[in-house]
Amino acid sequence: MENLGLKHTFYETGDEIAEAFPALAGCKGQPYAGVCEDTAGHIKASKACKAMLTAAGDSCEVHTSTKIVALDINGNADEKGNRRIVATTEVGMTIQADNVVLAAGPWTNEVLTMADLDEINLKVWEIQWAHYRVKKSLAHSIPQAFHFRKGQTPQDGGLYYVFPASATESVADQDEEY
Repeated sequence: MENLGLKHTFYETGDEIAEAFPALAGCKGQPYAGVCEDTAGHIKASKACKAMLTAAGDSCEVHTSTKIVALDINGNADEKGNRRIVATTEVGMTIQADNVVLAAGPWTNEVLTMADLDEINLKVWEIQWAHYRVKKSLAHSIPQAFHFRKGQTPQDGGLYYVFPASATESVADQDEEY
């Protein structure tokens, strides 16, 4: 983070984490270390995808929830002799295009293989994220945490991203007390 010039605080021990974030009192006495980047944020992936889909739909044909069973990057030539990419769906529909956005997530390499293209170095991480309801009086003190499970050791060793409560949306409805 220093190399990127990002303002952050490094916590050397679980005790330091528990002192800074009382809601993480379970860190006390543990062999944990952590970094807090106060300017970090998060994106609502579903809303971001919808916005990109809307933007793309303004200038091209968009197909969603469409299972592609064949992808030919050396497909048919158009009337000018230019090669077009040809995709075939599971219902037999043929889609032709000059360019394709491949948004297959963890299945990207399967689609690339289907098209006789080189796979990319893709690592898929399992993430645990919990949603919960708390009283409004407590909401300001509870951070949101993501647990990336790879790399565990006997002392856990997992990778966690924890967003302070001040950087998240309210976990309680505006007018309700839980």
